[in-house]
Amino acid sequence: MRFYRKSSLVHIMVAIMLSTLIPHQAYAITTKKEKEMSEEFKEAVFSYFEVINDPLITDYVNRVGQRIMEKIPPQPFDYHFYVIKESQYNAFAGPGGLIFIHSGLFIAMESEEELAGILAHEISHVTNRHISDRAGRSTIIGIATLAALAAGILLGASGGSAEISEAMTIGGM
Repeated sequence: MRFYRKSSLVHIMVAIMLSTLIPHQAYAITTKKEKEMSEEFKEAVFSYFEVINDPLITDYVNRVGQRIMEKIPPQPFDYHFYVIKESQYNAFAGPGGLIFIHSGLFIAMESEEELAGILAHEISHVTNRHISDRAGRSTIIGIATLAALAAGILLGASGGSAEISEAMTIGGM
């Protein structure tokens, strides 16, 4: 009887752990939550970086970004494009349609097509919900980790195999 209880517990824990490793769109957070996150994210970026407010630059980047947006299916977010005063060659997407490009990369570009390619790449992160999917997965993985740790501890406390208990606990961590 004890063997079956231990075996069942191990099977349940393995199933939970495997389910967290399989990518699935259901892990994404809601668009409403992502919109809320975007405001917090924007505040954090604006407090950490200097955002360029030159209308010539910001209007140009927004025009290119919005032309890309016209070519893709309707989105649940309003997209906003910003240039950050940073010498590095980088760009990144935030939750809820926030797209940021570093001025160093912007200055190094030789054509509008290069800008469009970078903005399209960042837009794809948002349209594919990579950010919300990662946030949703981290929550699920956190729950599975806690479950594995609890199972390992309970298995050891109930007089179960020390090796299995230790494996469950270490696997959860």
